[in-house]
Amino acid sequence: FRFDPEGYRQQTQVGAEIVGGAGVDFDVEVLELAWTGLKKLGVDAELRIGHLGVVQSLLGSYQFSEAVNLFIIGNLTALKSDYTDAEELMERAGTLGLVDAEQTQDGLSSMDRVSSEDAQRFVRGVLQGSIATPIGRRTTEQIVARLLRKVEAAGSQGALQDAFALASALARLEGTASAVLDQARHIVSERGLSASALDGLEALADALSKSEIPDDRIAVDLGLARGFAYYTGAVFELVGRADDGPVSLGGGGRYDGLVRTLGGDEDVPALGFAYTLDRVVDLLTARIDE
Repeated sequence: FRFDPEGYRQQTQVGAEIVGGAGVDFDVEVLELAWTGLKKLGVDAELRIGHLGVVQSLLGSYQFSEAVNLFIIGNLTALKSDYTDAEELMERAGTLGLVDAEQTQDGLSSMDRVSSEDAQRFVRGVLQGSIATPIGRRTTEQIVARLLRKVEAAGSQGALQDAFALASALARLEGTASAVLDQARHIVSERGLSASALDGLEALADALSKSEIPDDRIAVDLGLARGFAYYTGAVFELVGRADDGPVSLGGGGRYDGLVRTLGGDEDVPALGFAYTLDRVVDLLTARIDE
């Protein structure tokens, strides 16, 4: 049973799962199965793909608690649709005890009172000579920015506001894989974060370009969260076209942490999908009636 605007109602679903399958090849197998299954029924659905692993990896740079990370991820769709904004989320975070309520009222922590330029100048002075050349894929500026975030990250208003701004910017990205990745790299680079957080999405996009699913039926949407906290990587939704507009016909994603969450001793790689049969049948019936 799922909540519906008119109340709780039963939904009939059918799908498939792969338990123990790690890696992008298994992601593509599930995506192909889900999309081609509808295609065989005559439904040329759009495959909308998100990747919560991207956001989770980037939030890891701030060293927030798991509760804060879940709060941010849980509001991706709301940020994307302008249903809420960073200021409102800050107030809610204070109410929930995720950030110091006094900081949300009188403004700034002691670190926040220092200007960005002064803080960067201070860190550079402390580290002078120790990071003169880039380390790995990160520039000196990125290293300095990362250190500043770690100082601010202990639930401070500034760090949380920055994380909300990052999540909001990413959630608004949708389009072709190449376009979204280019824009995401720019957003990540501006904040001194490592672009390696995008590697999983890039690998998935590359593998999908060699799959049975046509490129023009695939859209990457980083604001897609599916509404379930247990997803850890790629998430997707199958969208059909009805007379009154787009309709979600099902979806799924990767949930590598679900087994442990349900009481298992360790994380087990897993992913799957389900069709919402009621909507699939309604769509096919409407076409027959035409």
